[in-house]
Amino acid sequence: MLTLIVLCILFTIFGIGGLIFTVAGGLLKLSFKLLTFGILLLIVILCGIPLLIAGLFFGGLAFLF
Repeated sequence: MLTLIVLCILFTIFGIGGLIFTVAGGLLKLSFKLLTFGILLLIVILCGIPLLIAGLFFGGLAFLF
């Protein structure tokens, strides 16, 4: 369980780093696709992590009962 949480945190850190790189690259090249992808990635990260934590929590509860 702890390993999964640590992996999620690591993926989040790398995801945010990739997002910053993508947005900066998009602004430098004025590439609309990269910028859109960066914003979409941010939305997915912000929505996905709480859902993942809730899924792990309720999955653990379901496993106990």
